[in-house]
Amino acid sequence: MDTVQDRRVGRVVPGSESVLSSKTKMPLTVRSADLSRDRSSLLGALESYLGVPNCPDRFDWLYLQGAFGQARALLLTDEAQNNVVGVAALFPRSFKASGKTLHGCVLGDFCLSPSWRSLGPGLQLQRACLEELSNGSLEVAYDFPSAGMQAIYERLGFIPQAEMVRLARPLRVDQKIQEHVRFAPLGAALAGIGNKLLRAKDALSRKKAEDSACVYEGEIGEEFTELANRMGARPQLSVYRTAAYLKWRFREHPYRKYGFITLRRAEMLTAYLVYSADENQLCIADIYGEYHPASMAALINAAVEVGRALKSETLSVSLLKGHPWVELLKGIGFYEREARPVLICKAHPATSREQWFLTDGDRES
Repeated sequence: MDTVQDRRVGRVVPGSESVLSSKTKMPLTVRSADLSRDRSSLLGALESYLGVPNCPDRFDWLYLQGAFGQARALLLTDEAQNNVVGVAALFPRSFKASGKTLHGCVLGDFCLSPSWRSLGPGLQLQRACLEELSNGSLEVAYDFPSAGMQAIYERLGFIPQAEMVRLARPLRVDQKIQEHVRFAPLGAALAGIGNKLLRAKDALSRKKAEDSACVYEGEIGEEFTELANRMGARPQLSVYRTAAYLKWRFREHPYRKYGFITLRRAEMLTAYLVYSADENQLCIADIYGEYHPASMAALINAAVEVGRALKSETLSVSLLKGHPWVELLKGIGFYEREARPVLICKAHPATSREQWFLTDGDRES
């Protein structure tokens, strides 16, 4: 992924302070949060302003127990009322590329009180958050900004130069048939025929692979770290997917259940896929490992079987647009859907768009 051209992390945008003063008529301040002392304030703000589910357990897991260390949180406070009116956080991550380890973070949990949701307070809080990156301890930061956050980034001089694209593959046609056929018996018959055709198409497209794929319910052990080290010797920059990180990120998630599918050659782990079931969709949260088209197709085919067993209508995955796996997936039945921006701050100067690797699992939670 290309680095952001304008790296003026702490730059004051002309006019932003006047927006703040004319809107609020009273001072707002930003301060670093003490995760223990400010716990109740953080929980209240995240629950009220961001609608975070299962907030206390998520807070302990995400802010205190992270595989790469505790989060940093900033609080925007209304001095007159002594209230927390905004939160922003930096969640630490380590990265591997060309055998080197870089230290950085993913930005997230940005939220404001409804009464303070204007550009001025948002700029003040996010500017302070980005200034945390300028002290030299973090080399890389990234974010998956919403439309509102994108506007704030643009006012601060940052323009996303990459996109995550979601790809979807149909697994069943029941829901689509029900939307168009009101007569239930006819709809069931048509759905049965359509599902058989999808299975037949899958069978015809499958190729023999050296690697074997299967659902994995065992311990996330050192073989996952060994794979991350082998992949980390390549120039592609990605989150350092150690066993400890994967265990924390997916097996210990406080409210979402994830499953693993592993790919092996002669019993050696060569790739894996992480999935979760979401309503009528099986979502691939992470897919990582050595790139061999036939073997990766075998990994996807195993996920297809899991999705069909769960009666999922679609299988979906998000990758950086332009990554070679996008074309591979399109060749085995996936279609491009919506795209959303990705923003990189303080990226390593040697990186390029093709050298980055991000998935939905690289989000903060």
